[in-house]
Amino acid sequence: MAAVEGRGFKAIDMGFLNTAAAEKQQAVALLCKADRAVFYRCSFRAFYNTLYTHSLRQLYHDCDVVGATDFIFGDAAVVFQNCTIRPRQTASVATIAAQSRSDPNENTGVVIQGCKIAPFDDGLLLAYLGRPWGEHSRMVVMKTEMEKVVAPEGWLTLSPGTVPPNTTFVGEYRNRGLGSNLERRVRWPGYHAVLSDAEAQGFSAKFFLQ
Repeated sequence: MAAVEGRGFKAIDMGFLNTAAAEKQQAVALLCKADRAVFYRCSFRAFYNTLYTHSLRQLYHDCDVVGATDFIFGDAAVVFQNCTIRPRQTASVATIAAQSRSDPNENTGVVIQGCKIAPFDDGLLLAYLGRPWGEHSRMVVMKTEMEKVVAPEGWLTLSPGTVPPNTTFVGEYRNRGLGSNLERRVRWPGYHAVLSDAEAQGFSAKFFLQ
């Protein structure tokens, strides 16, 4: 596992890999605690908990992120732009993001903007966009191409059959592709099927990471 701390860290054309087998409990490829960290044309590959976006402000651009369960997780203010996000086959449910914001005063959350979500391997049937880990969890997917691999419900909870508190914020905005159909999406109090233009702008890198 690689770990990054400090301020203003930048990585270009680098790969981060954890070769732990799929059945392992956790397989973090990168732990990032750096403020204003930028990753450009980097790859992150593992199974469970690939990319630990621990805290502070982080931007990932033109990156490739591969994992099976909650493979983007943590409590940073993090934006993924023009990235390829590829869930892979697992014995449990494939989930992309798990955001753990517990304090409403934190300006944190996971934003997937202008990316592509596609399966890593042919055997994967369904993957979920994310599941809230904290009472004030925030996750937004916008202007992203979703292939059929995205489950019709879109989102998942930690415990099947439960509903996240209404203090969570999960939203979508102008996505496209076979996985972007909203008809069968979850009906949680904190789920926003269609963000307004003003809401979506607030989650852009310019405003969300300021």
